[in-house]
Amino acid sequence: MRRFQIELEKIGVSDSRVYELARAAQEIHTAISAIDDDNRYLLLKAMPEFIFVARRYASFDDTLNADFPCGGAKANYEKTI
Repeated sequence: MRRFQIELEKIGVSDSRVYELARAAQEIHTAISAIDDDNRYLLLKAMPEFIFVARRYASFDDTLNADFPCGGAKANYEKTI
C-alpha cells in the first residue's frame, strides 16, 4: 500500500487523504479478488471503474494480482481497462 500512497502524494493529493484513498483502493482490490469471474464480468459491464481501481492499485505491488479475468466460462476476458 505504501507505493500507492507515495504515488498519490506525488500527484498532489492532500496528506490528510492519502491514507484513506489508499485504504479504499486496497479494500476494492480485496473485494474484487474474492468474487468469481462471472460476477466480475457483471461488475465490469456495469461499473468498470471498480475493476480499473483494483488493477491500478495492484500495479504498485508486485505481490498482488492485477490480472483479473472477467467472464469465466463466457470467455469474456477484458483487460482493456
